[in-house]
Amino acid sequence: MKALSDELMKTLAQEYLTRLGIVNTQFAIVKHTDREHLHMHIVANMVDNEGKAISDSWIGLRGKKIAQQLTREYKLIPALEKNSKRAHVEALNEAEAVKYQIYEAISQNLPLSRSFEELQNRLLKRGIETQYKYKGKTDEIQGISFKKGNTILKVVKLTVNIPIRTFLRHWSTGIGRHRKSKSQ
Repeated sequence: MKALSDELMKTLAQEYLTRLGIVNTQFAIVKHTDREHLHMHIVANMVDNEGKAISDSWIGLRGKKIAQQLTREYKLIPALEKNSKRAHVEALNEAEAVKYQIYEAISQNLPLSRSFEELQNRLLKRGIETQYKYKGKTDEIQGISFKKGNTILKVVKLTVNIPIRTFLRHWSTGIGRHRKSKSQ
């Protein structure tokens, strides 16, 4: 296994972008040390230097496959799942630390809850409220978020480690009965 030097991280990032088809554009590579393992984040301008849009079609899936290929080729340790216990929460800003608290509370309470209403009550005891996003002016729930203080975490952000099917199973048992009140 190779040590992750700055130079190797730069090489990996450039190879990743090239394979993804993000070339001839501006990008930034940020080395992160908020966890026990070094990792990086890449931000790229999706308009190339000639002013043409760079395709982002299926970028998430393509990016994941490319990252897995590079991990094998360079004999790196794969990130198989989100393990927030290994995160250096003290290195996070306040909002990110609260998101981890919300994530942890949901991870711990979801398996113990027989209904979505029970999950909501368990989270409320930890100071986490559930918020709903409605489709237009209808009663149809389009999305759900969890809020603690001024920090909000959308359900889509939980699905890294909590399978969406598991969440939706709990969601459907109680959330369908929730209706928009006039105050929302």
